[in-house]
Amino acid sequence: MRKLIVLTLIVGIAFDARAPSAAEQDRPVILFAAASLTDAVTKVSTAFTQETGIAVKTSFAASSVLARQIEAGAPATVFFAADEAWMDYLQTRNLLAPGSRKDVLANQLVLVAPADSTANVKITSGPALLQALGGARIATGDPDSVPIGKYAKAALIKLGVWEQVQGRLVRAEDVRSALAFVARGEAPFGIVYLTDAKIEKRVKLLDVFPQDTYPPIRYPIAMTTVADAEASRFVEFVAGKRAAAIFQSYGFALIGMGEATNIADADPCTRFTWDVSRERAVMKQTPRVLAGAVRPGADVPQIEPEKLYEVKLADQSTVTFVAKPGKTAVTDGAHAGLVRFRVEKAGRYRISISSGHWIDVVDGTQLVSSRDFRGQRGCERPHKIVEYELPASRDLTLQFSGSTDAQVIVAITAVSAPARA
Repeated sequence: MRKLIVLTLIVGIAFDARAPSAAEQDRPVILFAAASLTDAVTKVSTAFTQETGIAVKTSFAASSVLARQIEAGAPATVFFAADEAWMDYLQTRNLLAPGSRKDVLANQLVLVAPADSTANVKITSGPALLQALGGARIATGDPDSVPIGKYAKAALIKLGVWEQVQGRLVRAEDVRSALAFVARGEAPFGIVYLTDAKIEKRVKLLDVFPQDTYPPIRYPIAMTTVADAEASRFVEFVAGKRAAAIFQSYGFALIGMGEATNIADADPCTRFTWDVSRERAVMKQTPRVLAGAVRPGADVPQIEPEKLYEVKLADQSTVTFVAKPGKTAVTDGAHAGLVRFRVEKAGRYRISISSGHWIDVVDGTQLVSSRDFRGQRGCERPHKIVEYELPASRDLTLQFSGSTDAQVIVAITAVSAPARA
C-alpha cells in the first residue's frame, strides 16, 4: 500500500511538471514599449488579445527607463525599444532571449510647433534653422538618455547648431512628454517623431529633418530571458500582416515584416485589376512631408516621380486653383492644395494617392485629360490611381480638392518605359 501511495505521488508530480495550471496558461504578455509606440501598440495588443485570448499588460516610457527597469529585475517578457542602443544595452548583459531580436519599424525626425503658431520654419540649413528658431526653447527628449533626444542632438550637430541651442532645450523624460510641452504652448518648438506629430491635433508639423542628419530611427523588439510561449506568440504577431496594417495606419514604415507581402492577399490593396506592384512599392517608402500651396506661384513645392510625399492641405475655400477643378460639387469642409512636378520623358504615368481627393494635372492653364482610373475601397496605399499621358520636361501642376481629409499621400510612377520625347 505504501508503495502504491509513493507511486501515485510520483506520477502526480510528473503530471504537474508536464501540464501547466489554468493560471499559467492564462499568463499575460508583459510588454515594455517606447512611449512613441503608445497608440499603435495599444491597438496591436488589442488585436492580439482578440485573436489569441491572451492578455497584454503594457508599460510605456522612454526606452532608457524601461531597459534599466528590466536590468533591475522588472518582469517584462517583451521589450519594444525606440532605438538600437538600449536594446544593445540589454543584449550585452544577456537579458534577452537569444535569437528573438528583430527590427520591425522605422520613423522620421520632425520639427513641430503649437497648432496656433505663426512660425514658418524650413530646415534648409543650420543657419536658416537657427535664425527661424530665434532664441526660443525647444522641447525634446533628454539627449543624454532618451532616444528622441539623441536623434535630435545628432541632427543639430550635423546642421552645426548644437552649441547654440543646447542650452535652450526642454529635456523631457520621453517623446510624449516633449510633445505635451508643445501642445500646451509651454515650448514654442519641439523635435519629435513624425508619428507623434500625426496623432497630436494641438501641434502642427513645420518641417522634416533631412534623413542624412541623424542615424536611421529603428524600433527593435525582443523577448527577455523570462519570456514564455505567450511572449513568443506576441512577437510573432507584431511581425505579421495584421500588425503591419495597424503600424502603417499610424505612419510607421515597416522593416523586416515582409514588405513585399506585408498585408498580402487579405489586403484589399491586392485587388486592383491593374498590376500596381510598382505603385505599391513606392507607397511603402517613408513619405517626405510638405505643405501644399494655396495659390499659384514660385513657392508651389515640387515633388519628384518615384518618391513618396505626404502633402498637408488647406481649407478649400482658401485655395486659388491654376485651372478650375474637374469636380464641380465640393464637400463641406473639403481640403485642397497645389504641388508642382515634371517628368523627364514623355509617356504614360500614374498618380497614386491615399485618399478620395479629386486630382487634376494642369499643363500651363489647361487640364490634362486622364487616360484611365482605378480605385480600391479599403486600401489606403494606394486608394486611387489615375493614369495620364504626360509631356516631357514641362512644369505641371497637380491639384488636390474635394475631400475632407486634411492630407494626402501621393506618388508619381511611370507605367512602363516612357516613350521618347
